[in-house]
Amino acid sequence: MADKGIGAGKPTYLEAHWSVGTSLEIKEVEEELNIQWADVEGYWIKWNALHLNMKDGAHHEFPVDTGEVDWKRPYSTILLDEDYNEIEEEN
Repeated sequence: MADKGIGAGKPTYLEAHWSVGTSLEIKEVEEELNIQWADVEGYWIKWNALHLNMKDGAHHEFPVDTGEVDWKRPYSTILLDEDYNEIEEEN
């Protein structure tokens, strides 16, 4: 019997995914930016910065320390075929 290899089809790509998390204390953000969280209309995080849109139209940015990625092991690896269809995922 011939060895068919890993997965159901011939893999073309192997993707690996790592994750990093962070935590912010709202009190620290309020004190550093001299704001009240109740006055925040919207927020998002992009490029290691917390962005705040305020109800009065002002915009603030607060640096986010994401630390280092643990490169030792990805949280998932995925074998993909030439059309990027998933063949097999390992968590």
